[in-house]
Amino acid sequence: MSQTAAKQNARRWLATAHADFEAARSLRAAGHHAHACFMAQQAAEKAVKALWHWHDVEPWGHSILKLLREAPSAISFVPDDALLRAAADLDK
Repeated sequence: MSQTAAKQNARRWLATAHADFEAARSLRAAGHHAHACFMAQQAAEKAVKALWHWHDVEPWGHSILKLLREAPSAISFVPDDALLRAAADLDK
């Protein structure tokens, strides 16, 4: 995939992540906590996948923790312990 196509694909993933996050906020406000948690997980997963796509690497799987830990070396991002703990919580 060309760099331009990879960046466009990443932007689509990030836009979807943002929409999922907004849905999570609305669901939480409405008292639908289980559904809000699900949408929060979806938002985080898609945001991390956007990072992979930005670097033209196809992510695989749904575990946010795994996606963060196994990020390609091209991604110069090292998640801290707090982020890894939050990812593990969202994966539950």
